[in-house]
Amino acid sequence: PESLPKVVREEREKMPSFVLGFAAYAAAHPEVGEPLEDERLLGRRYITQLTTTGLLLYHPKSNTIHFFRARPA
Repeated sequence: PESLPKVVREEREKMPSFVLGFAAYAAAHPEVGEPLEDERLLGRRYITQLTTTGLLLYHPKSNTIHFFRARPA
């Protein structure tokens, strides 16, 4: 909101977030965790996004989202 100090607003804008399909998927599947980065294109086929617990992958041809849980270290 505009009531926040400019520095706080700018810092929030830099934080990664889920958008569109990844946002809906994450809302329905809390095991996804929080985003570590904004989504990115992988090659020409997939869109991915790292999270605190794994990786989200969108496959446009089949219009599906998959979540791959990271193995504990």
